[in-house]
Amino acid sequence: MGERTRYESGTFSWVDLATTDQDGAKTFYSGLFGWEYQDNPIGDGATYTMCRLDGKDVAAIALQPDQERERGVTPHWNSYVTVHDLDARATKAVHKPGSSAAR
Repeated sequence: MGERTRYESGTFSWVDLATTDQDGAKTFYSGLFGWEYQDNPIGDGATYTMCRLDGKDVAAIALQPDQERERGVTPHWNSYVTVHDLDARATKAVHKPGSSAAR
């Protein structure tokens, strides 16, 4: 598989999982993909786990915040998009009448 070292603006470039069972997710994805892990402390006893394949970071797993769970948000993958010029991209993000996008 090819390795990316750069992402064009507008390209999905990272994912992380917010889960209620960080250890269970690590067990599942190591079996599914062969991922190895590095746990990085982020405060309050929490860790942001880097998922690695062949020594390269490929995703991350973290415990879902209490605030999300209290609001009924289910565990989910967050997808990140590369943006090189945020100000220029922000001018393109406009609310269209009839859309359900937040204002």
